[in-house]
Amino acid sequence: MKNIDYCGKNDKILEEWQDAYLGNGGKEELFANDGIMFRGKSVTYKDGGGRNCWMLTESEDGKENRL
Repeated sequence: MKNIDYCGKNDKILEEWQDAYLGNGGKEELFANDGIMFRGKSVTYKDGGGRNCWMLTESEDGKENRL
């Protein structure tokens, strides 16, 4: 059975969604990417305004696409 690149499809949807959001007057710093496809490590970082943020990364073994 061939794995489908669901993470890639999810990224494309989010890119289109963010473009539409920003095109309708949304603020980039308020846009939150949906992380339901990601089951990897939790990464913390500071955004451009110095706020603490976190995100989930794709797992190292690519299990998102197998699931």
